This record gives sequence, C-alpha cells and structure tokens, in this order.
Amino acid sequence: MKYRADIDGLRALAILPVVIYHFKDNIGFNGFMGVDIFFVISGYLITNIIYGEITEKKFSLRHFYERRIRRIIPAFIAVLAVCSLCAFTLLMPAELAPFAKSALTSLIFSSNILFFMESGYFDTASELKPLLHTWSLAVEEQFYIIFPLIVMGLFKLRASIIPYVLMLLFAASFAAALTLGFLGLHEFAFYMFPIRAWELLVGAMLAVWALPQLHQREKLLNISAYIGFGLIIAGFSIKIDPDIPYALYVFPVVFGTGLILGAGQYGRGEQGQGTQTIHINRAFSNGLMTFFGKISYSLYLWHWPVYVFLSYALIEELSTAHIIGGVLASILFGWLSFKYIESPIRHPDFKVFSKKSLCCGGTIITLVIALNGFVIINKGYSPIITPELRQIVNTTLGGNYMPIELFNNGDEWLLGAKGEIADVRTVLIGDSHALALSPAIDKLSKERNEVALLLQNRCFALEGSLPSKTPFNECMATTEEQIKFFDSVPHIDTIIIAQRWKERTEHWYRSHGIANDEFIELRKQTLINYIRAIAKPHRKIIVIAQAPPITQGKENIPSLYARYIKSGREIPDIFYPQRSTYLNAHRHIISILQTVEDSGEAKVIWPHDLLCGVEKCTIYDGKGFIYYDDDHLSSYGALLLLDALKHASAR
Repeated sequence: MKYRADIDGLRALAILPVVIYHFKDNIGFNGFMGVDIFFVISGYLITNIIYGEITEKKFSLRHFYERRIRRIIPAFIAVLAVCSLCAFTLLMPAELAPFAKSALTSLIFSSNILFFMESGYFDTASELKPLLHTWSLAVEEQFYIIFPLIVMGLFKLRASIIPYVLMLLFAASFAAALTLGFLGLHEFAFYMFPIRAWELLVGAMLAVWALPQLHQREKLLNISAYIGFGLIIAGFSIKIDPDIPYALYVFPVVFGTGLILGAGQYGRGEQGQGTQTIHINRAFSNGLMTFFGKISYSLYLWHWPVYVFLSYALIEELSTAHIIGGVLASILFGWLSFKYIESPIRHPDFKVFSKKSLCCGGTIITLVIALNGFVIINKGYSPIITPELRQIVNTTLGGNYMPIELFNNGDEWLLGAKGEIADVRTVLIGDSHALALSPAIDKLSKERNEVALLLQNRCFALEGSLPSKTPFNECMATTEEQIKFFDSVPHIDTIIIAQRWKERTEHWYRSHGIANDEFIELRKQTLINYIRAIAKPHRKIIVIAQAPPITQGKENIPSLYARYIKSGREIPDIFYPQRSTYLNAHRHIISILQTVEDSGEAKVIWPHDLLCGVEKCTIYDGKGFIYYDDDHLSSYGALLLLDALKHASAR
C-alpha cells in the first residue's frame, strides 16, 4: 500500500483531541473519541495489508506479526520500563499494586480485561492509573492476532464472501454494543474487543469493498469528505448521557472517519498522489498534521503517564502552566520515541530477531516483569515510605467474613463468633455503609461470643410503599423476605441499620420518578414503617446516621493524605469534613432520623458527635486513618463507634 499523507493527518486528528482532553477534561468536547478514529484507521490499514498481500499470494503470517512487533513493541516496552521505575519510586501502595498488575497484563495484550474487572464502586481513580490508556492498545493487538487468521480462512474458503462476512461481523458487534449499553453493562461494552470490533471492521470493510466508479466522482467524494469531517466534529461536541450506549454516540465519529478514508482512497487526493483534489484529505496532508500523525503512536504512549505522574507529583489540580508544560513534554517524548526508537527499528535493515535485539529487549522485559512481580507478591510494598505513611495507606474497608446464601441478592456474611444462622443475635443491614461498619459489629459480637449477620438492603421499604418500578420492586421484595427471616430466628435481638442516607434518598427522585417535594416525607414514612415491621418487644433497633463526608472525593483519600505528609506540605482544609456544612447539607435526613429517635422507635448513633469537634472533623488521629474514601469509614474508623454501639445494644 502506498503512503497516504492524509491518513497521518487523520491520526493527528485522533491524537491531539485525546491529549488535550486528558490534560483538560472540562473544556466541553469528547476528545477521548480520538481513540475511535485510531480504531477505524487500524482496521483499514491492516486489512489493506492482509487482503492485498493474500490477493497477490505473498502474505506471510510470520512477516505480518514481525511488522506488528516492530511497530508496537519497542516503543511500548520503553514506556513500560520508564513507567515501572517511576511508579516504584513515586506511587503509594494503593496505586502501586494495581499499576503492577496493569504492567504485566499489558505485556500479554490483556490490560483491557483487567481494567474492566477493576471498574467498580471502590475502584482506584483513573487519574492514578498510568497505564490505563493501554486498554485501547490491547483491543488493537487482539484484533491483530485474530483478524489475519479470519481473513486467511475466508480466502481459502471463497474470497468473494469476505466483504459480506465482515458486514455480518460488524452488525453482530454493533448490535452487541447497543444491547449491552441498554442493559447497563457499559464497562464491558467499553473495554472488550468483540464489542469494540465494529469500529475496526468499518475500516476493514472499506479496505475490501471495491467501488471503482467512484474514482471519477470528485464532487461526490468532496461532499463525502466534508460530511465525514462534520460528523467527527459533531461526535466530539455532543453531550454524553452515561445511560445511553456509547456506540450510539461514537458512531458519527467512526462513520465520519470511514467517509474521509474512503474519499482519499477513491479520489487519490493525498499530497503527491494523483491529480484530483479532495479538499479535506489535502488539508490533512499538510506538514504539521503529518508530523503529529507520524508521532501519534509514541505520543499516545507517553502523554497519559506524563499526565498521571505529573498530577501525582504536584498532588493538587494542574494549573494552566502545568498543563501546557505537560502537553509539550508529551510531544517532546513522543518525538524522541518516534525518532530514536520507532523509526530505526521499523527500518528494513534492522534485525528485530537478532541476538543483540532479543537480548536487549528480553533484558528490559525481564526486569519489568521482575520489578512488578515483586510489587504484586508484596501487595504494593514500597521501601520509600515511612511506617507512619504505611499505616495510613494500608487503610481498609470492612473485613473478610464468611459469605452465605439467604436471599437472591447473594450479599450476606456471618460476623462475630463461629456459629450457624439459627444462632444469629445481631443483624447489620444496609448498603456499603453497613459494610464499612462491619468491623465494629464483628468485634462486638466476638467479645460477646455471639454470631452476627451482615445483609444488604438499599431501600428499607415495604412492598407497595414506593412507586412500582423495577429497582424498587426487587428491593421491596427482598425487604419482605428479610423481615420473614428475622421472624424465623428467635434469637435476633438487635438490628442495626446503616445507609448512605442522603444520596440514597435523593436518588429516588433523580432516577425513579418520585417528585422532589415528596421524597423526604416518603423516606421518613417508609423508614418508620420498616422499623415497626421488624420491631419486637425484646428487640433493639439501632440506626446509624451517615458520617460527615470529605469534600475532596476525587482520589484515594488515605493515599492522597499520605502524599501531602510525604511532601511536607500542609493538609488542605478540604480534607476535613466541616460540622456545620454536614448539618446543613444533611438537615432533611437528620430531621428524619431525629424524628425516629424522638418517637422511641429506634436508637440513633450520630457519628458526627463522635468524630467531630466544634467545627472540624477528625480523619487521622495518629493511630489510624478514619476514612476509607470520601464518605465511608475505614475499618479503624468503624471501631471508633464501638463504645456507642455497646451502649446502644446493651442488654
């Protein structure tokens, strides 16, 4: 395939928005969709190579993979080695251990699977994952491994069916992306190769679909390219709704990229190629665009680690000067990597499988594996942090308890002394905030030589008390099952209720159609009715209010706090929950819980009375870190409520 300068220009259109978006993600455009442009280009170029060489009967799988190795591996290994050294010397254990896992999985082209498995409620902030961007490389690498085998097999079967099979695969992948998106499985749809394959297949279909009559339709091709460019701009500009499948939003960018690639293919409008003029493609063929296109791979590899480590080192949000410096540094590293790693190794005279090359590359890879393997085995251990910092960063949530199966949600655990379900005396029930308090209940029950139970419940509402919507129906049905269970175990004499009260309650009207002026009263009445339903003459009901949240909720709080201590800088006030702020923001919920307590229906424990002074709340007392994140108490923090729990549950 002849060199097309306009494709390098398209690469520039892909990489520059990605870099700008990652350094400044609040400027109102979807720069991350540049990755999707890369996918289309990759599908197009790889299919051109494979299909063309097979047609000419000179395709070699070995030579194909060798070219991919030359193109991808050397620059990637260099970045991985540098990142590993930086991570080992800069990151705290909470970030270092996940980094090491991502480093090793990226070596076997599967970091996308790891990042999907890590995505979740308590996942490390993406700003602290230096190799997060390798998910897209893993998707492409999986395509490079599988796709040549598919094309070779189809060619042996019947070459004429290849375009139609590609269309079928495209349709299946796109349909899967939409289906998973509508089912709410957004992370799976985002990270997994089969679900993103449709984007690569757009380029692949373009490469194999011969439409020679378009070569003479200059006006049509120009219109097509302009439409394609407009679609890309529209895709970059559209406002994203996280509940809508990503495939719908990115389709204009993918289709627009295909139109521009096709215009260049049929119009031969790239610089120095042919006589027809395709305006958009010629514009993309200018020197500045092709410069960024040529270094786009190395720039992509370097820009995200530069951003992450710069953010880590500076701790606070990047200033305009830092952003400009980070972008320029990324471009410099990308250019150096392209000039001194990519270009020499991609030259035909370079022997990629020579003893010298294999020895050098093998040594670097071995050291990377050894260093990151050491980190994983030692659970993120780093010799550069002090015992005090280690105490802070080793903050945990909840505990390791025996799981059991009682209800359909499958989230039940036995706490306290060893025993059976029939022996349970204390039940802790709620959402993740109940899980956060479980160490206190576990310890209290062990001291009393009793069995306790941890259950999940996110609504605390009897059947028929909330609008008839699926999320409510499931939770209310589980609530009724749990109440029957309480009645079936005669020894249960204490039920402790904990929840993220404010956010859970507000979620009712934001997501489930409960009017803004009704949800507070509805929360009060449903909670009181629930408490009355589980009450018995011998049974104590305890409600635990929500702990005052930390305003700084963007990153791993204990790790960030430790980084401030390590740097010798003063801890910002934003880390300390303010009593007055909490009382004002949670006033409606506090009023509800106060009503419950005043009625004598239940005893309420107020964490802010135990953790806060006159104004500022404590998050670290020199013995342990009290918060796990912005609003969950750590295992140590939960134990600070132990005395209050003992008093409230005294028999």
